[in-house]
Amino acid sequence: MDSNLSKWEGPNPWLGLQTYQEGNRLWGRDTEVSTLSDIICNNLAIVVFGKSGIGKSSLIHAGISPEIRNRGLFPINIRLEHNTNISYTSQIKNAVKNVLTLDDKLGESFPSIGLWDFFHRHVFYDKIEHRETSPVIFIDQFEEIYTLADADHKNFAQELFEEFADLLNNKKPDKLIKYETEIAISQTSKV
Repeated sequence: MDSNLSKWEGPNPWLGLQTYQEGNRLWGRDTEVSTLSDIICNNLAIVVFGKSGIGKSSLIHAGISPEIRNRGLFPINIRLEHNTNISYTSQIKNAVKNVLTLDDKLGESFPSIGLWDFFHRHVFYDKIEHRETSPVIFIDQFEEIYTLADADHKNFAQELFEEFADLLNNKKPDKLIKYETEIAISQTSKV
């Protein structure tokens, strides 16, 4: 064996079972990064699934996130917390608010009702580059909703699935339509 090959002097590029993060160099996945980034940029929702430990999270964090950021989108990686008093939908909204500046087109006097309303009524800005952007939400370990949420918090999962259904089908939620109708009726009765 060549003695020069056995003496690596740089930092170890292989993280083993640790997840690669944005900023880490992901080796040998350029084709997958390019293909999945194209799919993400051209679709409203996708699911990446596979066996545990094969590198899905690393592919998203270290490969896809920087690629879609280069395309003008803003990746937001979320791992939902379970069995807390904060609903899953609130956790998603809070994650977005933590990394982006939001311009509310309706004003804060109107309550934000659900994910459809949240994503349709705001203009999102990168806090660092101060440019308009579109958030791309990655929910890591999504299956934990089924395995970790206790019976007292299953309603949060049901709420999230209903919110996703409206958002992905671009259907204004019934509760938002009801609220808008009530506002319109109250304004008409004042005239």
